[in-house]
Amino acid sequence: MQAMHTVIHSASPASCSSGSSQVWLTDSGATNHMTADLANLSLASPYPSTETIHTTNGEGLTVSHIGHSTLHSSISPIKLHSVLCVPQITQNLLSVHRLCLDNNCRLIFDALCFWIQDKATWRIPYKGLCSNGLYPIHFFSPATSQQPYQATTYLSQLVQSTLWHYRLGHPTNNIVSLILNKAHVYVSKTLTPLMCHPCLEGKFRKLPFPQHVNKSVIPFDTIHTDLWGLAPSISVDGYRYYTIFVDECTRYCWIFPLVNKSDLFSIFVVFYSFVSTQFASTIKTLQTDWGGGVSIPAID
Repeated sequence: MQAMHTVIHSASPASCSSGSSQVWLTDSGATNHMTADLANLSLASPYPSTETIHTTNGEGLTVSHIGHSTLHSSISPIKLHSVLCVPQITQNLLSVHRLCLDNNCRLIFDALCFWIQDKATWRIPYKGLCSNGLYPIHFFSPATSQQPYQATTYLSQLVQSTLWHYRLGHPTNNIVSLILNKAHVYVSKTLTPLMCHPCLEGKFRKLPFPQHVNKSVIPFDTIHTDLWGLAPSISVDGYRYYTIFVDECTRYCWIFPLVNKSDLFSIFVVFYSFVSTQFASTIKTLQTDWGGGVSIPAID
């Protein structure tokens, strides 16, 4: 990473920031925003790498923390992502590339002044003057500036957007993003799409059937049956109903056509005899959907 291509002169007392004001120097040679004051970061964590900042004299500067910050302007806040805390530097540096990339804006320079212009609206949230060949941005904290206060949330660590989805009462992803952006809350983006089970269950009219773990292991111990009809058209042989018998163990099924719904009992007797004769087995349990209209008495 590079720190700067510009040469920073010592600031005179008249140009030094006073009170809670800060000065950030725009630098086209810096790859990241940098500050020496950890208090400038609204959300900071220890820097996870041993990389150093390379300056024009070849010296390597150590990075202690990384975080985010926001510069408040009269039109819209200027977001600063991935700001490096480098205790050895003497000025706050704004990377021109990162500033334009994170805020969808352009920086326009001339010999006397410069502008930050929003690409989408063409509005100018900040305009500054050139000072000793440098282009500084003067920023005052919202507590002491004349600008209206903008609500900002500060967190001790980054959390995933899915956690905010749960905290905010399961709104849609677009609503969550809008709320977090309005409150200037930075989150850790979830790489996999969110599959929220409470949201899915809230949209279900019925819960899914639980898995059936008890299964018959002996053929014909349990038979499932169902009756379908009245058919919209009568078959060639005059059938208007159909019944099915399914063995729970083998999943074999038998289908019988019926002329009338009341023929179900006689068909079941035929099927019962067929199982006893062909397979030397006895049906112990017959399970239906309790549709009603037909009753099958006990068979001895």
